[in-house]
Amino acid sequence: MSKIIEPLRGVHDVLPAQIAAWQHLERVTRQVFASYGYEEFRVPVIEQTQLFKRSIGDFTDIVEKEMFSFIDQGEDHITLRPEATAGIARAVISNARKPDAIANFIKSTRKPSVLRDRMSMRK
Repeated sequence: MSKIIEPLRGVHDVLPAQIAAWQHLERVTRQVFASYGYEEFRVPVIEQTQLFKRSIGDFTDIVEKEMFSFIDQGEDHITLRPEATAGIARAVISNARKPDAIANFIKSTRKPSVLRDRMSMRK
């Protein structure tokens, strides 16, 4: 008999019974943010590795221990975003935007620590 493949440590499934609660929370949060003039930004889950090294620093714990990086077939250095700030700043600059306020619902990906899940929801 084959062994059941379990989710990775620090990663959780959101099952159908939980979706309604998540959608309600997201809807209410969007309404509150919008009432204060926040705009929602969604940035890619992958970015160029250099973006994080430049914004966070080459020798920080995030860069050295917590980022998931790889080189793609085109030899580009790619990283799963460990946090959203650098990606949002890149999006604002590269799209020539000057938002008054920004809200984001971002899944960030870092190697897990004792106090944090592998995929955490940051607002």
